[in-house]
Amino acid sequence: MTNPMMAQPTAAPNEVEATPEEQAQLQEFVTNGVHMMNTKEGAKKIVQAIQADGDPVTGLATAVSAIIMRLEDSAEKKGVEIDSDILMHGGAELMSVAADLSKQVGAHQFTDEEIEAAAYKAIDMYRVTRQEQGKLDQQAIGEDLQMLQAAEQQGGLESVLPGISQAVQGMDQPAAPGVPPAAPPQPLRGLAG
Repeated sequence: MTNPMMAQPTAAPNEVEATPEEQAQLQEFVTNGVHMMNTKEGAKKIVQAIQADGDPVTGLATAVSAIIMRLEDSAEKKGVEIDSDILMHGGAELMSVAADLSKQVGAHQFTDEEIEAAAYKAIDMYRVTRQEQGKLDQQAIGEDLQMLQAAEQQGGLESVLPGISQAVQGMDQPAAPGVPPAAPPQPLRGLAG
């Protein structure tokens, strides 16, 4: 059976292909995030967040937004700026991996709608935290929020994050107990501005 996580979507007319550098940065971002989740402590924190307060969607959003910010902070310390497209696409990949981990350990089996809701919450958590830290580029976040609002009106995250539906469907793929699959991310697709 073909793994949907490995599928290569074709570019839509309003999208441009990512550069090899962007692809490499996305790959590194997702690999580092999956590595964080694959540690015993990392997996434990994700499951605890999902099970906290009886709201698994908020727990998933909290866990993934924290991972994204840790990865971004680590890159910043090395003098590397991570583009918002990479944060969004990589975050979507990490959201799917965290949801799969939750399913594998029996914490919660997320529906597509719950994963989409968690993605929106994670973006908002990221925005609020970074704004409080004074690290938010208001213009960039405004553009990203407009793009997400347009996506919501057009039917969801798939229009902004191509492959998210395939990634969620790929969560049925078996992996070692308690360990999310470390499949390579979908190719990054940016929206033509």
